[in-house]
Amino acid sequence: VRFKFGGGGDERNNLEALIHQLAVGGLVELMGPTEDVAGALAEMDIFAYPTTGESVGWVVLEAMAMSLPVISTSVGAVTTWVRHMETGLLLEQGDQASDAAV
Repeated sequence: VRFKFGGGGDERNNLEALIHQLAVGGLVELMGPTEDVAGALAEMDIFAYPTTGESVGWVVLEAMAMSLPVISTSVGAVTTWVRHMETGLLLEQGDQASDAAV
């Protein structure tokens, strides 16, 4: 199992330190922002989108278009495209068990 995280944010330094502390550098990749979304998605088997406030989430549509199973928090327009247990899995935002699952 390998985990790839796309995008950026204020927690990158903390994540890098945690990856080093846990010695999981061979399993976890922080990709950062990418212009080649399709290329990044093509390397995945599952697409997890644990957003806390995304209003649209276009990348979810891109993942679905590539037939990737989608797991996302139930936020914004994501609920328009992902129907829980039909076209993907939706998890409640802020629920610790859901957060851990994603």
